[in-house]
Amino acid sequence: MLRVLLLEDSPLDAELTISTLKAGGIHCQTKRVERRDEYINAIRERGFDVILADYALPDFDGVSALRIAAVQVPDIPFIFVSGSIGEELAIESLKQGATDYVLKERLVRLVPCVNRALRETHDRRDRKRAEEALMHNEKIAMLGRLAATVAHEINNPLSSVTNVLYLLSTQPELTNDSRILIEMAQTELKRVAEISHQTLSFYRESPHAVPIDIAELLEGVLWLFDRQIREKDMVVERRVEYRKKFPAFPGELRQALCNLVSNAIQAIPPNGRMVLRVHETTRRNTGERGLSFIIADSGGGIAPEDRFHIFEPFFSTKGENGTGLGLWVTKGVVEKHRGTIRMRSRQGENSGTTFSIFLPFQQEVLPLTENPRKPVVDAVA
Repeated sequence: MLRVLLLEDSPLDAELTISTLKAGGIHCQTKRVERRDEYINAIRERGFDVILADYALPDFDGVSALRIAAVQVPDIPFIFVSGSIGEELAIESLKQGATDYVLKERLVRLVPCVNRALRETHDRRDRKRAEEALMHNEKIAMLGRLAATVAHEINNPLSSVTNVLYLLSTQPELTNDSRILIEMAQTELKRVAEISHQTLSFYRESPHAVPIDIAELLEGVLWLFDRQIREKDMVVERRVEYRKKFPAFPGELRQALCNLVSNAIQAIPPNGRMVLRVHETTRRNTGERGLSFIIADSGGGIAPEDRFHIFEPFFSTKGENGTGLGLWVTKGVVEKHRGTIRMRSRQGENSGTTFSIFLPFQQEVLPLTENPRKPVVDAVA
């Protein structure tokens, strides 16, 4: 159903225009306006696909309508349908941004004109989406090259510091407290090394899923954030109701859970609460069996205007503190597992955000070897 905004003061001409569209095979829903205020209100509603406008009206004019549309809805075709527009005015209107013009005494041109305008608009939108996707890919590729370069440069000094700590740990005169501090430093350096390795090899993981222990994976994720959890004095409720092996890409699934847990911790106020639940369930639309991962927080919630953009690359609500890649990466990991991710959020009283992930049991499984590759963990966005 084509939605038409018709700027026309003559009910008879309006009826003739609508009849011409329908006779040409265009099923349309038309909203007719004739005053400036009606037109502006209709423009703000944005519930139409094409604008058909008379050139001269008693209290308004088509040129002003064109200028308003060019600012408010530049991607909507604007076609003059008038009996008073001459050749010079028609050419001038096209220069000002009109899509086309049709004389009322030659309405036979209206249907081909509308169809052509809609095709051209569709093509422009497709090109725009392709250009935006290309820009995103170029940004991501540049970020990947930068991250790989940084990770590579970190490895050399990291190895040196690791060796120095090892030599210190072998000194016989060390006190017990000094040994504990050195062990803590070695543990943290190991985490840095894992992050560096993950940065270099995140997308080099096996193309097949392997059986993993979900409870163990989740505990490993929470261990990474133990310090932040204790600093906020948070209550973390774990409910892992699935204890079998689950086929997954361990490094990437851990990355996705890290992103969600990190976001939840940042959103939760002191003494807040986070719930992590894993249970077997069925995908409603297909009946497929799989696992449900629930990560819920008692934070302030996500603003309604941001909820439709949170999975887009480089979109962040954290200002300079966020890269805008965490949830985008998480969505990609979920889709690689043939799964889905959903978000519910509420602000005000009883505020909070819940992310729900469904991963089907049927993955392309690679049997475990005697020495499986150790999963690695990346930093979270």
